[in-house]
Amino acid sequence: MNKNTQIDTKKQPSLFPLGGMGTDCITFAENGIIKTPYIFNKDKASGSISFFAVKAEKDGVFEDARLVCSENISEIDEYIPHFTNTEIHSRFPYIEKSFSCESFPGKVKLTAFNPFIPFNDSDSSIPAAFFEFEIENTADRNIDYTICGVFENPFENGKNTFDGDIHTESKGIRMYSLEDIADDGSLDSTVNAKNLYISTDFEDVSYQEYLKNGSFTDKMTAFCDDFIKNPSFKNRSYKDCGFCNSGLIAAHLNLNPSEKKKVRFVISWYMRYISENDKNLSDDKNRNFKRNYYCRYFSNSTECAAYCYTHWERLKKETDLFSDTLYSSTLEPEILECITSNLWVLKSPFNMRDKDGNIINYKNGNEGCIYNYEYAICHLFPKIARSMRKIEFLVCMNENGALSPVTPYPLSTKPSDFTPFVDTQLGSIIKAYREFKLSGDTNWLKKIWPYAKHCLDFAFLKNMWDSDRLGILAGSQNTASGVLSSPNAYTQGLYAAALLCAADMASILKEKDIANEYASIANKAVQYLNTSLLNDRPCLLREDTADFSFIGQWHGNNLGLSKIFEEEKLLTALDTICDKAFCGNRKAELFGYEYPYIYLLLQNGRIDSALELLRKTNNLNKNGNYDTKLLSSYTLINAATGLSYDMYKESISFDPILSFSQKGYFNCFFAAGEAFGTIEIGPRYIEMKLLSGQFKLRRFGLFKEPKVVYYGGRKFDFKADGNTAVFDVSLICNKEKSIQVIFD
Repeated sequence: MNKNTQIDTKKQPSLFPLGGMGTDCITFAENGIIKTPYIFNKDKASGSISFFAVKAEKDGVFEDARLVCSENISEIDEYIPHFTNTEIHSRFPYIEKSFSCESFPGKVKLTAFNPFIPFNDSDSSIPAAFFEFEIENTADRNIDYTICGVFENPFENGKNTFDGDIHTESKGIRMYSLEDIADDGSLDSTVNAKNLYISTDFEDVSYQEYLKNGSFTDKMTAFCDDFIKNPSFKNRSYKDCGFCNSGLIAAHLNLNPSEKKKVRFVISWYMRYISENDKNLSDDKNRNFKRNYYCRYFSNSTECAAYCYTHWERLKKETDLFSDTLYSSTLEPEILECITSNLWVLKSPFNMRDKDGNIINYKNGNEGCIYNYEYAICHLFPKIARSMRKIEFLVCMNENGALSPVTPYPLSTKPSDFTPFVDTQLGSIIKAYREFKLSGDTNWLKKIWPYAKHCLDFAFLKNMWDSDRLGILAGSQNTASGVLSSPNAYTQGLYAAALLCAADMASILKEKDIANEYASIANKAVQYLNTSLLNDRPCLLREDTADFSFIGQWHGNNLGLSKIFEEEKLLTALDTICDKAFCGNRKAELFGYEYPYIYLLLQNGRIDSALELLRKTNNLNKNGNYDTKLLSSYTLINAATGLSYDMYKESISFDPILSFSQKGYFNCFFAAGEAFGTIEIGPRYIEMKLLSGQFKLRRFGLFKEPKVVYYGGRKFDFKADGNTAVFDVSLICNKEKSIQVIFD
């Protein structure tokens, strides 16, 4: 992480979701407390006796024991005290906490995470939480330490079983329910097998399958006796099972003075079907839809844990590459805080992945208008984004071309009667165009285009929004924000953007007449927007907060479309909102749709206003608000770098906000196509380095005229087209071959 960029942890989430994309999660509080509200579709904690604890002793004589947290955990703190000195550092997708206490002879550092690797959606969707403890002996004598992980069985009639051998690499407590039918191992089984596994790969361990049966007091009293009075745990097992039975696994290590050692734990889980208590698994279509994506790779939580330990170093290294690159950006702290805190939404417990990897949002039902704001998935996991467009058109569309506002599930069912939303309808066309520009895949475009065209043509039907093709949206307009008056800048701007996108897609596919027609209607839509809606004053939907009238222009800037709002009128409107909504010391709460407004402020030179607004914002993700709209904040990276991309034309360009430089150098993360890397700008040069993946390049644009180009460290011939370097051949850009341009 760039040492000059200080992240304010107060703007980071207070409940960090630990799990893969679409896998459920364990929430890890900023005070170090483990919570399990979302495993197996449960919306409340599965139990209260789940924690990590550490003990220190010398030659069998107890010295001190502490809960690995910084605050009281219900009544547990009455039995084992927490650490008094803590430091927290969050850098997505890591949570790092350091613990110390005057009476404890050592320091404990805990790093919790789940792999997050752009373009690798399978390793970013592992149903597990990774915990790495580093213990340092701060005493002047050898110390024996024990790190103990206690977890509560979340199942009714739960059974705990030690799995593995204490001499093998991975061992732990497997938790399941005796009510479950044995898994037959078939991928298409109707048995909804589900289990959980808390494990470690440390060499010296002890365990208890069960804490003592009885009341909470009985359990904790017995645990403390075992933990404090004995060097290691002796197993306890019961034939009869119950509810809220906790088991534990403990690692034992000896450290010399000043010595450090790491201990790894994994809490993994498995549920074959997305719904825990589904009664319709005998139906083939329903069953196939509802199978969890990770079942492609694992058949139980034990296999998942084994994969985690086997690939730990690689997964962490690849996650570090993304995280370190992002945090090395010379962006202002307000921008970096905003982006990283909202990226946790990608690990939302409301997002599940079905057997094909499609994202299913249980909070808002995959409302298309909500996903109009999402720009992180398309840049970091474009394969998932393309699959979502396929669902929109093939599942949500009826024979007239109308899109259901909410995706019907199972996906095999057709949507029932519905009133289409204008923003859902138009946004789907814009997103299809975005996915094409990020991939350049004409085969994908050929498959999706007939549906996108049918979707746009719905607006031209009799008695619909623009039946006369005048470029003016009229009539009743249902949107996610309710029924809007007609006309308005919000839907009119989206309409213009959708028409421009459709015109370009038709042109690429050699449908010249259709392309010309859409372009003509787009011109009329833009003209009406600027001459009628924005003639005398800004036509805003809201003037007391950041307005969402300009979403069309936000999409347009991200996708390289021609201007939708005339610059002078757009700036007047932006300034009007600033003056009326965010003057003085008034706090601003962002609900997601305001980030496009901040993006436009940045891109139009209102940098101080944008940063001031970000300083005033209350981060709504602070308390576990996983609203998909918050992912619109990702585009602040595009605003800062001035990123423009067209992978079909093999073109990429940058026009960064150079005031974000440090010591004369600008550096920022970016992702496009199937690659991510950095754009670095010095006094005389610009260099694009790809760190993962690759793409082809024929046109490289910058903010000054190129003089000399280096490709892979060697001079390379080019032609200057204004501020763009044009190459006669396609250059393969990857981590071995960067592009450097001297411009002065």
